[in-house]
Amino acid sequence: MRLAWPIVVSTLSYSVMTLSDTLFVGRLGASALAGVGLGGVAAFTIMCFGFGLMRGVKILASQAVGAGRPERAATWLSGGLVFAVALGVVMLGVGRLVAGQLHHLTASLAAADAAETYLAIRMLAAPIVLTYVALREHRYGLGDTRKPMVASIAGNLVNVALDYVLIVHLGWGVAGAAWSTLVGHSVELSVLALRVPWTLSPVRVADLRALWTVGLPTALQFWLEVGSFALLTTIISTTGELQLAAHQIALQVVHFCFLPTVALAEAAGVLTGHAVGAGEVRLVRRVARLAGTVGLVYMTACTVGLVVGAPFIASVFTEDPALRAVT
Repeated sequence: MRLAWPIVVSTLSYSVMTLSDTLFVGRLGASALAGVGLGGVAAFTIMCFGFGLMRGVKILASQAVGAGRPERAATWLSGGLVFAVALGVVMLGVGRLVAGQLHHLTASLAAADAAETYLAIRMLAAPIVLTYVALREHRYGLGDTRKPMVASIAGNLVNVALDYVLIVHLGWGVAGAAWSTLVGHSVELSVLALRVPWTLSPVRVADLRALWTVGLPTALQFWLEVGSFALLTTIISTTGELQLAAHQIALQVVHFCFLPTVALAEAAGVLTGHAVGAGEVRLVRRVARLAGTVGLVYMTACTVGLVVGAPFIASVFTEDPALRAVT
């Protein structure tokens, strides 16, 4: 748990920024909220392959530490940064293409315009976000979860402050939400980059191949999991902006609830990597049992809370009675 709770904070960072945007944009009406929902899901779906691939950095770095070869962790960081920049540029382009097609996915022209604006701006941060994730996963592999946590807190505080200024005071609307998030991601990366020692190693093709081999299964798994949410969002978007706005609220709350269990799995992955690297395979079963038990108890509590607190949760996001009822 000492490793896990800072990872919870760090892992929630990307989603908390979207949640903050949702809270502020919710006061602008169903069209804006639906647009941020559709654009946010599209952005996360595009980015999640890179998030999953970067987990390979953590796996290989943690095994290097467990084997008593921490210098090898620098090699995996270097490889992760190569993939982060390359994938980030590709995803930026994909985001621009997808943004221009969102009007085909919703019956509301206003919601489609809002979604296109939000996604186009949000995807400008793709190289920044993936570079941060590569650095974060490397620190996790080394057993350092505090520095990424501090960076994520700083980025989210800036995002909330800018949401308030750009949306409430300057009236930038959905565009203001997207720009505040982009700046928040930039702050997040800057803080982490300044707080960690930069130790890089030359990258060989064999190292990149090894990192790809380890990271690809988790990348595909994560993409398929997130893709199911994206498919559901696409289906709901055809029913109207009120339904899409309600779905956005529900999706953000559920996403916020289950991400701590993802963080718990990240911590278990670090401990497993250390155990495998040290040749202590017997510890893996103990780690898995503990993580599974804690995750089950937590998600059971979340389920009860969502069922009982649904009316209150809806009222936090919107003052629209019709939207509250659907949510």
